[in-house]
Amino acid sequence: MTKRYSNTVHGVELNTDAALALMTIGAVAQATGIPANTLRTWERRYGVPTPTRTEGGHRVYAASVVDHLRLVRVALDEGHRAKQVLALTAKQLSALLGHMVELPAAEGPIPAWREAMRQLNGPLFSSLLRRERSKVGALAFMTARVAPFMTWVGEAWSRGDLQIHHEHFVANHIRSVLDETWRMLAPPGRAQVVCATLPGEPHDMGVLMVAVAVASGELRPLVLPGQTPAAQIAASARTLGAGAVAISLSKYSEDQSFDLALRSLRAALPVNTSLWVGGAGSPEHVRGAFTRQSLQQLAERLPECVAEMRIDHRAE
Repeated sequence: MTKRYSNTVHGVELNTDAALALMTIGAVAQATGIPANTLRTWERRYGVPTPTRTEGGHRVYAASVVDHLRLVRVALDEGHRAKQVLALTAKQLSALLGHMVELPAAEGPIPAWREAMRQLNGPLFSSLLRRERSKVGALAFMTARVAPFMTWVGEAWSRGDLQIHHEHFVANHIRSVLDETWRMLAPPGRAQVVCATLPGEPHDMGVLMVAVAVASGELRPLVLPGQTPAAQIAASARTLGAGAVAISLSKYSEDQSFDLALRSLRAALPVNTSLWVGGAGSPEHVRGAFTRQSLQQLAERLPECVAEMRIDHRAE
């Protein structure tokens, strides 16, 4: 049985596993709030953090680096220089950070979000979103924070408890943070997964969530404009030589029957391009596609999908 300890040092929650765990660079970026590209730059310039490499050449890190990097991030927020703080141990960083303000409890951000929304306080709302993302990681931020909050907003608006300007305020700010998140996590280079919505699906929040999940798997997404025709999605995938196309379908879709469009898309894609379909509006089964009716299920399955995609590409 793995022993688990928790501690808080100057507002930064530290979690240490007695058993050694390995994390991808995307997972470390999620857990610390430090972009993957920044981690690569620090490794090149300062030798920190130091990864090991898988047989496929991918970086993996001991879980213990997360605690150190969280403290590094706080020190940088305080105005210290990367070269200085990266050379310090966690104990030395703790001594340096003697005046940190406690962060809010991870289980309780929603009341503060609601209050910022009711005040239409954009800077505060965005700040609260980013703080929670840094605290719980990108995937948990989406599935355990943003998704339930958006459901509550939609239901409150339907009951007349909120006005349409509240819904637009929330959607615009969350959309901006999600777009920022996948760009922060995605590796540089050519896009490998095309993310899109089909005509008849006016909601683009889900496709940004899928893009974050894709970037968390160390793949770069291409997010197409909303309601892109299937033929154009397929053309983008062919141009890029993309390994997969990810389609988001919400329960609020205007056209609840996307079977024909999905079959047409699958037929237009190269045989070796996977089709992923996720969201509450997804059909239970699409021939030749991987489908999940919740973002949580899709996010949990994506690492396996990514691994299969890489194996297929190496076999070509």
